[in-house]
Amino acid sequence: MPGYEVTAWFGLVAPAGTPPEIIQRLNQTVQRSLAMRDVIDAAAKQGLNTRGSTPAQFTAEIEKEIARWSKLVQATGFKLE
Repeated sequence: MPGYEVTAWFGLVAPAGTPPEIIQRLNQTVQRSLAMRDVIDAAAKQGLNTRGSTPAQFTAEIEKEIARWSKLVQATGFKLE
């Protein structure tokens, strides 16, 4: 499909309704972990790049991906069986 590039990414999500202070604390912990040299090196050995973001940035990224792939599903008529 022209204009589409498939990449894999991983992220951490929490259940809807999780208190903002818990989300913030989790994000701070993840950010510290992603900055650790041994985590960066272990990810690189697996061909991965580490990149953190804020909860708002990650939400925006998820929304962008949903919109992007929804267009493809609609254009192809893809249906799950």
